[in-house]
Amino acid sequence: MYSQKPQLRHYSLSDGLPSNTVYSIYQDSKGFIWFCTSWGISRFDGHHFETITSNHGLPDNETFQAWEDSWQRLWVSTYNGSPTYIYNGKVYSAQNDNLCRLMEKKKIGFYDIVPRWSLYSDQHTKYIIGKNSISNPKDSTAQSPYLHFSDQGIDYYVSAKRIIRKDYPGSTIIHTFKEKAVRTCFYFKGHLYTRHLNTLYDIVFKGNKPVEKKLKCPATSLILR
Repeated sequence: MYSQKPQLRHYSLSDGLPSNTVYSIYQDSKGFIWFCTSWGISRFDGHHFETITSNHGLPDNETFQAWEDSWQRLWVSTYNGSPTYIYNGKVYSAQNDNLCRLMEKKKIGFYDIVPRWSLYSDQHTKYIIGKNSISNPKDSTAQSPYLHFSDQGIDYYVSAKRIIRKDYPGSTIIHTFKEKAVRTCFYFKGHLYTRHLNTLYDIVFKGNKPVEKKLKCPATSLILR
């Protein structure tokens, strides 16, 4: 019998990416995959790329990271650091949104905020973003997850060092990466993909223990087709 292997395909400018420089990839709750690039943030539906740039309201075209909050707002980290999110295809910033204006006034940036369902560790103070408000929890140790996803009805969070299962209440560390830090790529149909240097990890969720496989890849942006 032959084991199944994931098919990896290169995507480039000719496929619709706005730039070959991709800083990170994020999959939202609707299944769209977002590419944070040096020339805007691009949404991929499995066939086509739709790119959002400063022409659509982004404060800066260089985008580094993105994550979705409980209200399906996609928060975007841009080069100039101005609070920004995308909701229903529209860009919101301090130019047209009261929450972003409040964040800018308080000098709260992308890396200072966490979703409302945040986890906690012994790191540094973070602000929790509500629907129309910002709060600084008494437990000033909120950890910003690099990625949140659900698998078989269970919520998981991925940081640079571990995978954590949300148990409601509480949480459990179910996997710790051997490397000092990995970069999360995306989650797709039961597979979590993370990267360390030129090694791509395919992590399959079976029962309570993830199974980790190493896939060698070139130092370019890859996505599962």
